[in-house]
Amino acid sequence: MDFSEWPKIELHLHLDCSLGFAVVNEFEPGITTADFQHRFTAPPKCQNLSDFLSRVEDSIQLLQTERALTAATLDLLAQLQADNVIYAEIRFAPLLHTQKGLAAAEVVEIVSDALAIGIGQTGVEAGLLLCTLRNYSAEQSLETVHLAHRFRHRRVVGFDIAGDELAENPQAHEAAYAFARQHAIPCTAHAGEARGPESIWETLRYFQPGRIGHGVRCVEDPALVDYLVKKPHPSRSLSHQQRTNQRFPHPRRSYHRQTISGRYFPGHQYRRPHDGECYAQRRIPPPAKYLRLGAGAFFAL
Repeated sequence: MDFSEWPKIELHLHLDCSLGFAVVNEFEPGITTADFQHRFTAPPKCQNLSDFLSRVEDSIQLLQTERALTAATLDLLAQLQADNVIYAEIRFAPLLHTQKGLAAAEVVEIVSDALAIGIGQTGVEAGLLLCTLRNYSAEQSLETVHLAHRFRHRRVVGFDIAGDELAENPQAHEAAYAFARQHAIPCTAHAGEARGPESIWETLRYFQPGRIGHGVRCVEDPALVDYLVKKPHPSRSLSHQQRTNQRFPHPRRSYHRQTISGRYFPGHQYRRPHDGECYAQRRIPPPAKYLRLGAGAFFAL
């Protein structure tokens, strides 16, 4: 069956993991395909999550100017249009893009403006999730969530925490998530990949997010699955990335696809789970880091 023309929703997409060859070649003229593959894509297998995250550095270094951030955002919208994605949430950590003089607020404004242009050009509806990182300080997390609040009417739809789960300092980010709850900023959180179910429990306890990313390892803990069924936190199944990071060599077939939470896409509803079900949304892998497998990846589960 050909799913290429089916409309799709993409809820977990990192801007800095989505650079296409054309964008990189614009800023590094003459780069070869082999060099691009080596520097801007992850290998078929990474040793662990820390190894995987180390592969993003060249992308971060490239995305330090208004021109580069704009080009990357526009190119990503065009890639989503080609995959017939009708709605996407694009996430990035603004503080990572301040190494050449841009202020974090300028970074958000640049990406937001580019997103608006890309939406007009492609018809793909999209929002932005601003990420703090697990190794950040409390001050850095608060700065990021304040940006999410400041730009919430500029296509910023939520706040997220990403980075290496082995950076065990959840207390540093409690105040940021409390601020988000106080100001009705929707929240997601990466959890349950490098450290398994204990990371998900910790994330739920400290951050109380509305959605969990990488949450497929909840199935290792029946009590956690039972909790999620009774108090659902939609979990996005990233089985291709799990395989890249040598996690979950075979996706769990007990998961069911989620379309999108009503809080992120007004008027769009998803069904309540039956007994023993958890939500998960299977998505297209990001274009550069996973060489975009195409629409069929949605149905690998």
